[in-house]
Amino acid sequence: MSNKLFVAQLPRTVSAEELRELFSQVGLVRDVKRPRDHETGELRTFGFVTMASDELALQAIEQLDGHVLGGNAIVVKIAEEKPATDRPANAPAAPAPKPSVPKPVLPPQFDYARRGDLLQQLVEGRGASTTAKMTLVGRPDRVDIIGQMAVLVMEHMPKTAGFPKGVPTPPAEPTLYAVYIGLKQWRKVEEAIKDPEDVLIIEGMPVHDAALPGTALFATMVITKLMQAAARPKLEEDGESAPAPAE
Repeated sequence: MSNKLFVAQLPRTVSAEELRELFSQVGLVRDVKRPRDHETGELRTFGFVTMASDELALQAIEQLDGHVLGGNAIVVKIAEEKPATDRPANAPAAPAPKPSVPKPVLPPQFDYARRGDLLQQLVEGRGASTTAKMTLVGRPDRVDIIGQMAVLVMEHMPKTAGFPKGVPTPPAEPTLYAVYIGLKQWRKVEEAIKDPEDVLIIEGMPVHDAALPGTALFATMVITKLMQAAARPKLEEDGESAPAPAE
């Protein structure tokens, strides 16, 4: 078993950073390679992704094999080791590859625009959640300090590609987020976020807020991307699990 994956049928326009972002949805990614053609310099139609563990590699195959990326259904499988080049002349030939088995035809994708009837049935038979957590990444234009709290509002325009197979395309409409951060937490990132190259990474509990209308996020953790990157080597040296990088 190996944690190195071979990813085929990639569009040439998909960068290593975009490939890392996709596989990071499954778990921590150790390395991403996007080979280039030696003559043209263009990206090849395949790449390699090394996950943090064998278990995450299997989960990535399960979730992303057949996933549509840039209009192509990508192939994800364990990367095979290169065969030895010094095989003796009398050594038996490698067995012929097994014939590929066509994948079963999947049912039509869920129509998000007609979700009303289904959701109403699910609401009537709803369960209960014990935990709700959201991560917000971005930069505020304005931050107001009110008592022992920092308040900011950010707008997010959702991406319409890169979702796991079967997940419907979200509507291209912005969502407003009002973020409430304890003043002590805010002071720890206040200077760092003045760097125009840095962004906030905020985790907290989301709550619907009809006053926006949008979502209120009550922060439990606040850091910046550059602060997170600086802390990761020390965490790994101490044997602690480092959070996946925010893209």
